Amino acid sequence: FDYFHARLALSVGPTPEMARIVNTYRLGVVSENFTAESFAAALRHLASHDIDVFKRNATLAAARLNAEHNKLILNRVVSEILSS
Repeated sequence: FDYFHARLALSVGPTPEMARIVNTYRLGVVSENFTAESFAAALRHLASHDIDVFKRNATLAAARLNAEHNKLILNRVVSEILSS
């Protein structure tokens, strides 16, 4: 989260949750496995335009994936539990 909050393009391994976030918000690339060769292959086809798009998307993701937004969700869930 620190990296896209810093508005950086991401390159991650295929960890399911990280891959889901990167792919959902188009924040960067996901390698096929955790080898250096796989990361290099994922990066090899990027153009500067792709990186610019990833960085712009990081701004949008940061507005949705943050402590303030999560606090609202958590407060709503707790309120629903307490009222039932």
